[in-house]
Amino acid sequence: MLACHLVKNYNELCSAFNLVYKEYQKLGYTLPDEDISQMRFGVHQLFNESKTFILKINNAICGTGSFVLDSELGLPCESIFKEDIARLRDHGKRLAEGTLLACIPYHGIDSAQISAIILHSYHLLRSYAVDNVLVVVNPRHVKYWMNNLSFTKVSEIDTYKKVKNAPGILIKLDLEKVSERINQIQKFLEMLLHTSLNVTNIAPQFEMNHKHVEQLLMKAPHLLQEISEKVRYKLSETYPDFFLNSKNNFSNDTIFIQHVEKSEKRVHKNINKNIKTE
Repeated sequence: MLACHLVKNYNELCSAFNLVYKEYQKLGYTLPDEDISQMRFGVHQLFNESKTFILKINNAICGTGSFVLDSELGLPCESIFKEDIARLRDHGKRLAEGTLLACIPYHGIDSAQISAIILHSYHLLRSYAVDNVLVVVNPRHVKYWMNNLSFTKVSEIDTYKKVKNAPGILIKLDLEKVSERINQIQKFLEMLLHTSLNVTNIAPQFEMNHKHVEQLLMKAPHLLQEISEKVRYKLSETYPDFFLNSKNNFSNDTIFIQHVEKSEKRVHKNINKNIKTE
């Protein structure tokens, strides 16, 4: 059985990030810091503007990807392609970036896997009124994206820090121009699976809370180095119970949070004790 949907809980989210780590490790793209958590994700994944999906076959996760909706934090690729992103915004386009993409071929049915991912991704992005989706790809893969998925080239760089300085090409897809192609992919997938598909009913992703953010940062403390003033402000606005000082010293804040929780438990315990005594 094949299914593609947004992650439904924190465990599925971590499993998706673990799959990305494993597949990127095979390509030599992982960073030493990621070997500790064995997960690959970025600062944008700490917020609900990042939509992570998983592809399952017989309940085993074999594919994943994340779409980061444009927000006040911008897009992950904007640190490199700032001017290109600005031009697209100036044209009034609602943007999103596809990132953390990974897929394991499953017993020769990878065409069905890719079709399911494309179909789900299209309807997910359209549900958020996205006009253009952007992806940074390695030059050796760019022909596949352009010839088979109708992406067009925007810009390129010689070294991309996030993948150990491998070269990168920024490509984009105008979603308004591929509706007919999407219909063809749906018919192809329905033929393979011998069933009709309801692809427009997108179940929502689970909502992250401050506990999830704390757990992710404890697993990947190296991300604290990437937390800017803007990110810190958004963290405090999004998760009022999340504590991070101006030096991004998360370990001390974690101890503080745990101390507060323990103190509150002691207070409640004493109150209950006094009530019983009275």
